[in-house]
Amino acid sequence: MDRKVYLSDECISLTEYIESEDDLDNYVCWQDKDTQSGYNHKSTESFEEFSKRGIKSQFIATIVRLSDDAKIGSIFLSTDDTAPDLALMIYKPFRGSGYGTRAFLLGIKYCFEELNLECVHAGCYSHNTASCKILKKCGFFPFPRGNQEEKHYLTGEDITQLDYIKYNPVCIEFANDTVIGVPSTNADGTLFDKTLIGSYVIIPKSYVSTPFDLTEAEWIDTKKMLDIIKEYLDKKYKPDGYNVGWNVGKTAGQEVHHAHMHIIPRHADEPYAGRGIRSWIKREDNRRPN
Repeated sequence: MDRKVYLSDECISLTEYIESEDDLDNYVCWQDKDTQSGYNHKSTESFEEFSKRGIKSQFIATIVRLSDDAKIGSIFLSTDDTAPDLALMIYKPFRGSGYGTRAFLLGIKYCFEELNLECVHAGCYSHNTASCKILKKCGFFPFPRGNQEEKHYLTGEDITQLDYIKYNPVCIEFANDTVIGVPSTNADGTLFDKTLIGSYVIIPKSYVSTPFDLTEAEWIDTKKMLDIIKEYLDKKYKPDGYNVGWNVGKTAGQEVHHAHMHIIPRHADEPYAGRGIRSWIKREDNRRPN
């Protein structure tokens, strides 16, 4: 049966997923202990139950190797009623050859260019070093607000699924050599539409936890980016003032452990106009115990 081809590079293609031909390969992959460890999930379904349930997604593709038309894995995007989450399975005989990174890059391209998504999330566990490497190679940032606390599928111990995010380059309005400027978002990646409208964050392209870890070049580029975003916000929103700064560490309210500067336009008609960054920290009820 001929398959529709979604995207290709010089080595692999993302092709139409045909249930009658591909369900068995997926089912067999789910029985593999490494797959179950990577997804923190133990598969107990029969093949008939697996096929009947189906794979719920807004996009799913079979990964095919061009040299011999071998089916080497599958890639799928979560349903459109959730934050867009991209996931990947490479079948056991084909692991460790770079196909995962290639497939993920193609999947990201499809999400951005064909589905016009503003961002894509992806999850992995710290012990799954191969998946962590793929996400970093593909340009994902840690997104701790999306982390999920779970129980280990075998031991019952506490385990965290780490969330990562990649923004659509079309939605990155500002970028220079070392930093990007993107709109500040809710935990699910959607834009604020009631408060914090027009807020931006400046994020270094390299992974650093705090502004104290920024290089001299990153500091210089951060200042340049701040000037660019301020000019843009002045024209678009005409704010009466700004709050600009970082949260550093959990105690100071840092939720995403990747350094990011907040640029928040302020307006005179806000209920909290006149209150700055220190306004609630210096309250009497925030005094430390003696």
